[in-house]
Amino acid sequence: MPNVDQQRKLREAAAYKRDEEHRAERRLIEQKERDRAKKELERRRYDEMAKAKQAEKRADEMRIEDEKRERMMKELEQKKYKDDQDQLFQQAQMHRYNSQPTHTPQSSPFQQQQPQQPQQPAQQQQPFQQPYKHPQSEEEQQ
Repeated sequence: MPNVDQQRKLREAAAYKRDEEHRAERRLIEQKERDRAKKELERRRYDEMAKAKQAEKRADEMRIEDEKRERMMKELEQKKYKDDQDQLFQQAQMHRYNSQPTHTPQSSPFQQQQPQQPQQPAQQQQPFQQPYKHPQSEEEQQ
């Protein structure tokens, strides 16, 4: 029987050794799986951070573009307003220039202007003209 006990002990020792090797392999596989999962999680976090950074960058770029667009619109509006004001000012100057009588060297714009006499119609200003008579018709009359 001692032989049987020894064989059993050897078999148990071999089984125990196989179990230990199997457990060691399993631990190694589990550790590799944990490392892979950890790297995957880290990669996902990095990707999410990169996406968030890109989204933030895009938002900043859009904000900057909107600010530029707003600034340009304000500048255009101000320029248009200024151009309109300049045009109105020029029109007013032209109106003032055209409506003021020309000043002679003796008169000054600060002197009081004498009221002008109303002009008479053009027919009354021209002297009366007799109708044109043909010379032959005059000879016939004589």
